[in-house]
Amino acid sequence: MGSVNIKQLALKLNLSISTVSRALSDGYDISEQTKSKVLELAKKLNYQPNPYASSLRKHKSKTIAIVVPEIANNFFSLAINGIQSVAREKGYHVLIYLTHED
Repeated sequence: MGSVNIKQLALKLNLSISTVSRALSDGYDISEQTKSKVLELAKKLNYQPNPYASSLRKHKSKTIAIVVPEIANNFFSLAINGIQSVAREKGYHVLIYLTHED
């Protein structure tokens, strides 16, 4: 089976998509029993939230773009490595764009 999404979780649990979404985000209006069912199935099926879908909903991409002329230069390699490490800790994604000095 490929990646699992909220719609598939809802279908398997016979719940609405919004109920599954609120359960995954620990909504106050969802019973503890429903939350535990949703979280258990999500874990069993290795559900991973889609960061792009979350970005669209929240109007925040949590993406950092790095524009560099080349990566062969040791300075840029070290800088990218450091940025990537900190970004991952903070839940950000990093895009690297090479200009090739153009």
